[in-house]
Amino acid sequence: MISHHIRDNICIVSLTGRITLAETPEIELYLATLLKMDFDGFIINFAQADYIDSSGIGLLILFSRKLITRQTPLAFCHVATILTEITFATSAVKISVCDTEEEAFIGLQKHTNYRSFMTTS
Repeated sequence: MISHHIRDNICIVSLTGRITLAETPEIELYLATLLKMDFDGFIINFAQADYIDSSGIGLLILFSRKLITRQTPLAFCHVATILTEITFATSAVKISVCDTEEEAFIGLQKHTNYRSFMTTS
């Protein structure tokens, strides 16, 4: 359901299977643990995710808001077409939507200033 690995102090979180109300408590706890660490950025990789419901989307918005206070960039990769059409525009949130994990990683490496990492699709 959720795992992570670290590359050059960027935390890459992989979600697998269905992300629904039933799974969000475990994912929320996992992400809260990762937030205690001092990463330069986060990538959420949806390559193995089959489905995400509104509770999963809400959890991701909450996670992005927590990253704003730290000015820590966030990128999504391998996002299903339906998610690329959702605007994550709460507060000053900017989440990059990238085609691949490598593209997201390079983007986060180049843009340490959170507000400069612009959304692409």
